[in-house]
Amino acid sequence: MQGTANSPEVAQWVERVARNASGERLAQWGYTLYFVLFAVGVALLLAFSFLPDERTPDAADTASRRWLRRLSRARWYLAHSGAIILALLCCISQQTGVDERRGFIADQDKRYEKAIRQLAARKDKQEALRAEYLYIPQGNALTYMSLGNTSIAADYVWLLSLQYVSNSFRRGHKFDMLLRFYDTVLDLDPHWVEAAINAGKILSALEPNRYAVEKFYTNAILKNPDDWRLPYEAGRLFVVPPSNLALQADYSRRAVAWFNGVITRLKRRLEKTPASSPVAAGTTRQIKEIEDLVARLAVESGYYDAADELLWKAAHDETLPKAMRNAAATEWLNAHSLVIRTALQRAVDEHKKRTGAWPADLRPALGALKSVKMVPFDENGWPVDAFGFRIEYDPASGKVSSRGVNAKRTLQAASIMNALLDLYRSNNGGEAPRDLAVLQTFVRRFYGNPANPPGPAVLDALGADLNTIVSPLGTPWEYDPKAGKVVLPGYCNAKVLFRNARKIVGDEE
Repeated sequence: MQGTANSPEVAQWVERVARNASGERLAQWGYTLYFVLFAVGVALLLAFSFLPDERTPDAADTASRRWLRRLSRARWYLAHSGAIILALLCCISQQTGVDERRGFIADQDKRYEKAIRQLAARKDKQEALRAEYLYIPQGNALTYMSLGNTSIAADYVWLLSLQYVSNSFRRGHKFDMLLRFYDTVLDLDPHWVEAAINAGKILSALEPNRYAVEKFYTNAILKNPDDWRLPYEAGRLFVVPPSNLALQADYSRRAVAWFNGVITRLKRRLEKTPASSPVAAGTTRQIKEIEDLVARLAVESGYYDAADELLWKAAHDETLPKAMRNAAATEWLNAHSLVIRTALQRAVDEHKKRTGAWPADLRPALGALKSVKMVPFDENGWPVDAFGFRIEYDPASGKVSSRGVNAKRTLQAASIMNALLDLYRSNNGGEAPRDLAVLQTFVRRFYGNPANPPGPAVLDALGADLNTIVSPLGTPWEYDPKAGKVVLPGYCNAKVLFRNARKIVGDEE
């Protein structure tokens, strides 16, 4: 029993009770002090009321008269002091009552948010929005209120949106509320492009649905058709890979479409600019950078021909930095290999439709390559991809593939695999998994939590089923359990894989 009484748990409990008791004593002393101060204030006012005004001596100037006369001189000091004390106590009393009824600001926000959710469940969304922010000025009303100075009215609404972010941003329908503010700003000052750009960035940070933010940019672009910055920001919405990889191709297509619009606007601007001006040089550089970005996105969206042409042009553009030319040449190998593979795959699919069976080899499909430029063949007349590997074909499934494209994907996926192996070791005392099946179980459990979904890079490397056993080459990964790393074939080496890219830019060793 003695040991139990001296245990740490009991000591902590005693300390907590003591703290609570001291807090209660402080509260009791606070009430006592409040009533003492109240009594003092009342006494001072009573003294002011009953003290006679005897500030001048008279014939009967006794000691009591002299004492009363000194107090009479301080009558108004007593009155002011009593009034101030009672006023302060009144303020404290009122604030205490407010705190008891409404709580602190954070608690008030929580209660308000709960009330908004309950209202949204009972009523429609628009009524919940009206309850959340009672008055959002409309553009036409502010036009009259500002006597036609719509730019000033737009500034006012922008400041209101900032106030909303600072005061009520933690609750309610954030995206819908800010979208209303920003649409009103656009109505009032449609050519305030900087505000529209910043508004779009804020909305994209709030709303994962990129298509909803795209509508806002579309509205702004319709009001500013010649400005290149707005379509550029709209394109950037779709550069970041989506969490749902099924949307990747559509994201890339939309980004390509927006960036092509940017290039058109910049070229139009370049035509009106003197060639010798610094603005022309900067515009030309912007066009080349966006064209390079478009070429990379075109591969993801399936526009292999367009990517092939743009990347080839960039790889041979000597006005570009060497690093950019090397990157373009590397991506061109991938794009051109995909052009070759796609042409052959279409021909194989057509053969199946025509004959009902897959061809035994690629000879019946080689005619499709006549429309493709720069298709190399080996000594046996077999087509070769841009990386220098023979095009592979499986007659059982009718699938045409490029070993170079698959090797490039495998090289990228290997970095993800090794990172996941490091993650496994950090969660298992530094011990590597005995095989990749164990890693797969760990990865699926690790990303099985909805709060921790796999990122686009992991999904691209492993697929939606998080398969850590089969590589992009279509064969099982070779795994070294002692080193805890995947081992790649000799041709999955950057120096070997991209040797043709160095030839294109004249950077051979």
